[in-house]
Amino acid sequence: MSRNGSGVYSATVSGGAYPASSGTLIESAKFNTLVADIETAMTQSVSKDGQTAMTGNLPMGSNKVTGMANGSSATDAANVSQVQTSVVQWCGTAGGTADALTLTPAPALAAYAAGVTLKFKSGSSANTGAATVNVSSLGAIAIQLNGAALAADDIEANQYYQIVLSDASTAQLTKIGTIDTLTSPALTGTPTAPTAAEDTNTTQLATTAFVLAQAASQAEMEAASSTTQFATAGNTNWHPGVSKCWIKVTWSAGTPSNIVSHNVTSITDVGTGLLTVTIATDFSSADYAVLSQLLMATNDKERCYVDSVAAGSFGLTIRNDSGVLDPDGIFAAAFGDQ
Repeated sequence: MSRNGSGVYSATVSGGAYPASSGTLIESAKFNTLVADIETAMTQSVSKDGQTAMTGNLPMGSNKVTGMANGSSATDAANVSQVQTSVVQWCGTAGGTADALTLTPAPALAAYAAGVTLKFKSGSSANTGAATVNVSSLGAIAIQLNGAALAADDIEANQYYQIVLSDASTAQLTKIGTIDTLTSPALTGTPTAPTAAEDTNTTQLATTAFVLAQAASQAEMEAASSTTQFATAGNTNWHPGVSKCWIKVTWSAGTPSNIVSHNVTSITDVGTGLLTVTIATDFSSADYAVLSQLLMATNDKERCYVDSVAAGSFGLTIRNDSGVLDPDGIFAAAFGDQ
């Protein structure tokens, strides 16, 4: 071989001596052997005009390749400038439609593969639902957000995005510059976050799941001891300090009228001065309290008595010193365990 494996060239000569010496004729065999060896060495060298194709790795020996132009195809080397600016990942403004994007990076992408990262600016319209992207005419692949198909407006108009291929048929979408270290970011879509454990009291974000978990149950409302749970519209009635039912009734010509109430099924006029209130959601037993108050107008010394109590109803009697009578009106409320 003309080179010793470390790049040092040593001529191969016939007979161990160079073919030319002073005062002697050049022997053709020796001269031709030398020329053939030089031809071999030259063939193994790199031609600066690009004629030579490498047949092995080219170690640089801690030296640099300088003055290298920008790579323009997938098989070209990238220079430092292209790497610093990520220009090979930039695709410009997306083409196609809002739900079927096309991207044209330069150089063109050779094939889809997991980990491929591309950046682009969206067009003038937001997507309307599930969307795809076709890069360098390789074919349409699905775009996902957090592993799920896009919903309407996940890609907003005229915004900057990045896609990372999770495999050869799916690209994961990220909006550029929306959260990270921004002050007071204006979130869009349906942002998600980890759900904190019940009763967590930190600066951690509260998800809707956490908020709903903090609502007091029936048992917690009845215990009335928690300082972290809150009451919702549907469970406030379980608190022991809340009225479970109430009524307002006025009488006209001896007949109850103008009846307004809460958790009351019906009001029965049993007779003069006698009223039965039927409760919609019963108490757990007859052990509850009924408070009543008369509406005074013309009659004096009227009194109202609770004359019977059952889990699902209670009776009221109105009288004065002369006996039972229909009052001008009455108010009543009941407290206890349902």
